[in-house]
Amino acid sequence: MKKFFFSIILLAAWYCSGYAQLPEFSLHVKLFVNDDSARTVIFGYDPSASDSMLYGKETWFSAEFPPSGEQPEPPAFGDDFDFRMSGFYVNRPELGVDGSDGGPIDIRKKPSDNSFTLDYGIRCHVLAGTTNARMEWSPQSIPAIIKHITLSSSYFPHTIRLDMKSVASFVIPLKDSGEDIYSNIILRIYYNKEIDQTGVPSDPSLLSENLVCYPNPFDSRSTLQFFVKEECDLTLSGYDITGSKAFERSIHAFAGENNVDIGKDDLSMHTGMYFLRLTGNQAGKPFAKYSSILVH
Repeated sequence: MKKFFFSIILLAAWYCSGYAQLPEFSLHVKLFVNDDSARTVIFGYDPSASDSMLYGKETWFSAEFPPSGEQPEPPAFGDDFDFRMSGFYVNRPELGVDGSDGGPIDIRKKPSDNSFTLDYGIRCHVLAGTTNARMEWSPQSIPAIIKHITLSSSYFPHTIRLDMKSVASFVIPLKDSGEDIYSNIILRIYYNKEIDQTGVPSDPSLLSENLVCYPNPFDSRSTLQFFVKEECDLTLSGYDITGSKAFERSIHAFAGENNVDIGKDDLSMHTGMYFLRLTGNQAGKPFAKYSSILVH
């Protein structure tokens, strides 16, 4: 009988140390597509993690993702639906060399420093015909020692969209082209560390006072990104290096983040540097945002 109970204890210890293993910190992020639950990814850290997901050496959350927990998924191709932890935009070669590599779980090895940052990537591609998509998580499960978890686009200049400690969801902007700027997302954990510069405002419309253009230099099509506090009509103007107006365009903007496509043929811009100015009114007061763009 003693041998029987001893065997049960060993079996339980083996199970807890392996298949039931839980990291020091983890956060479940669930994707909803057309209001239906689609997939879940998990990221976090632990002192015992090895940063070797693709080789099946970790057993985190194996009950949710059997048989081995942290494991790779087959690459997604073309217009396939995809939602996974990826390493392409955060210099994580152990997760693969392509943006479609990776898997549902990424538990990083916790640094021994008292203060550090850790970067994670999420690839999110929804199928054509999707009317709405959002990510949800529980800010209450983030410990106080983690000061911020920022979410930003992989597109330069990686403007911070929100702090996951302050909000519980992110409605993903969808575009007809399917090439949304949040198809690849960068998450950054600030462990016992504040964000450089001024921090993350709770109001997303205050995240950037600038007019961001990407890609830059300009190709056949680029996107202008900007934030406004309220719905309004704006005027976008472009000037060449002599100060002559090259184009002007009216834009109807909505409260929050706006992304506007511009085309070289539409604007009749020639090779050279152009200065962009976006003007309008917010709360009855005029404002302007500026940027520049290089056209080959």
